[in-house]
Amino acid sequence: ALPISQAAFFSVHFQVCALLILTCSLTMALPTLTPEVVAKMVDKAHEALQDDATKKKVQDILDSAKEKEPEDSAKRQMLMMQEIMPLAQSIVGDSWAEWGVTGENA
Repeated sequence: ALPISQAAFFSVHFQVCALLILTCSLTMALPTLTPEVVAKMVDKAHEALQDDATKKKVQDILDSAKEKEPEDSAKRQMLMMQEIMPLAQSIVGDSWAEWGVTGENA
């Protein structure tokens, strides 16, 4: 088991999914994102994040940010997102293609 709590993992997971959806919606023309579509997108991302190797990568990113910025939570969050966003994009990959989100336009 990883030292990250389930609540912390899902909090980071939710932030990653939300940032991916927001980034995509700001940088490209997406189809209409209904709550149902977003829920399906989050489910796909959640499914991809169940892999133990991926969980370790996320944990390593969190640990590194805590080590580099133990006192400043804003800087720590920034460091986490700088590393987690590319990881999340690679994890989700083309699994969001059915909603018009691909590696080329994300």
